[in-house]
Amino acid sequence: MDSESLPDNVIPQDIMLQINEPEDNLQTKKHSKSLIHNHFTLNEINNKYNCNYCNKSFKVAEDGSTSTLWKHFKGKHNELYLEINQITEALNKLEISQSLAFTQESFRNDLVHWIIVDDQPFTVVQNTFFQKMIKRLNSNAIIPSSDTIHNDIIKIFNDEKEFLKNKLQKLSGKIFLTLDGWTTVLDFSHLEGPHSGENIASKLFEVLKEFNLLSKILGISTDNAFNMDKMFNKFEYICNYEGIKFDADNQRVRCLAHIINLAVQNILKALKGEAPENENEILQENVSIGSILGVVTKLRILITKIRASPQRKERFKRQCVALNVKSLELIPDIRTRWNSTFYMIKRAFCLREPLHNLAAADKELSSYLLNSIEWDKLNEIQGLLECFQKATIEMSSENSPTLGQTVPIYNYLIDNIEDFLEETNTKSNDVINAANDAKSKLQQYYLSSDRLVYVIATIIDPRHKLQYYIDNEFEDEYINTYKNQIKELWLTEYKPKNNENDDQNNNNSNQNPLTAHMSKKRKTSFIDELEVYLNEPPENFDMNVLAFWKVHENKFPNLSKMAKDFLAIPGTSVPVERVFSGGTDLITQRRCSLNLEIIRKSICLKA
Repeated sequence: MDSESLPDNVIPQDIMLQINEPEDNLQTKKHSKSLIHNHFTLNEINNKYNCNYCNKSFKVAEDGSTSTLWKHFKGKHNELYLEINQITEALNKLEISQSLAFTQESFRNDLVHWIIVDDQPFTVVQNTFFQKMIKRLNSNAIIPSSDTIHNDIIKIFNDEKEFLKNKLQKLSGKIFLTLDGWTTVLDFSHLEGPHSGENIASKLFEVLKEFNLLSKILGISTDNAFNMDKMFNKFEYICNYEGIKFDADNQRVRCLAHIINLAVQNILKALKGEAPENENEILQENVSIGSILGVVTKLRILITKIRASPQRKERFKRQCVALNVKSLELIPDIRTRWNSTFYMIKRAFCLREPLHNLAAADKELSSYLLNSIEWDKLNEIQGLLECFQKATIEMSSENSPTLGQTVPIYNYLIDNIEDFLEETNTKSNDVINAANDAKSKLQQYYLSSDRLVYVIATIIDPRHKLQYYIDNEFEDEYINTYKNQIKELWLTEYKPKNNENDDQNNNNSNQNPLTAHMSKKRKTSFIDELEVYLNEPPENFDMNVLAFWKVHENKFPNLSKMAKDFLAIPGTSVPVERVFSGGTDLITQRRCSLNLEIIRKSICLKA
């Protein structure tokens, strides 16, 4: 990630890297002078505008606005006001017309980008009605062939790739990668052979070497698939063999959103209510009437059968109207859609009465009619799942740092489960067992949260610092270890060396003796930024972390560099998951003949 601007940098299993422009680089748009100024004279002595048609004067607005002048002109000189309005409208239309002036080059460029972004087939340009529409808009337009579109995409891709490579080389900070399925923004490479850890590591190294980024890697985030363990070991081996420092143990971040989902799947498995891959899977299952079903499965089948029948959907809506219940869509749960079981149960409670009445009146659905005891159990399950839903939302942000929230979220989830289990006298045994299974899964991965990247990201978050570990009663041994870890990193990587100050002072040959003496004294009493930061109390939890470091950049000029590096690390691979989901829109029946290279380039450009 561009630690200079704290964007979301991402790379997946055939490798993705997103880079956002820093806000500091945005150009401020210059506004043209308002026409109203032509009808007033500015008196610079008293800083007032004098109307050219009457004796009224108005103080110049501090924000430069002209609303007071327009209000006066409209009320006292209406005919002139209407005339100015007509001129303004004409100029605006002219400006729009000029900005949208047709050129063959701009048309062709816009057409290619539309095809990429909207996942259109290249052959859309051959469609008779498409050609007719374009010619109606501009008879001079030359519509390129599908082969030309293909070639243009390759050219645009190569240009963008070179631009990205040059931009990445200029970064002074570190980057962080996120690996996932088969998508990539840095590059989208076809992975030949099995998706083994060794194969993935080799491809990752190849792409990063091409972009000359191997020395800039701060860490890599992945899901928890078994092949990722082998990938990290192999990647570490390749890097070390090539003389590049990489520590697989301390530079790996396990996607917390995936871990949360694994814990939820443990709950559903214990309740015999695992979500299907899709709704058709439920409809195709041959579930006998006498089968013993888990309560979640029972609700799922009921909802799926209603959604699959237009007649039942209509009867369900009529039930909602009759009961004065808002007619909401029933939500199915799908295995790959995180927290969908929670949303399914929550929506079912909103529609409990219509669901009951419809199932009671339908012979087939009556087998899945839920009694009051089963609804009580669903309520327990909903209460158990709610904390996972909230944690997922917290970790899915693309616009705020998330890695520093990993340890707090682990503790939040484990504490919530323990609180839930304290009320065992009112809970069903299978729900209690499910909660314990989820807790075990979280604790399994929680052990890895004492790795260096997690520790630094937590402490460098001004809401937490070391105080978080103290408040949560971590043992002194761990707290001292964490403090030593951040100190060592600070001293070796970020704290300016004393000889840097010596060089700066020695290079100033014109420095007078008094100034040199004062500089020497100041050097010996150099204030350690990290110590100052750690000794100050943590900020409020609603503090904007990025804003804090932006405001305090002058106070902590070197420590802020560490903050930019580590706060840029995502705690999940959610951003790349979102790009991954767009792949199904790219490769459709209308575009099934795309070759691997053009798929690669299209996804890179679209992302």
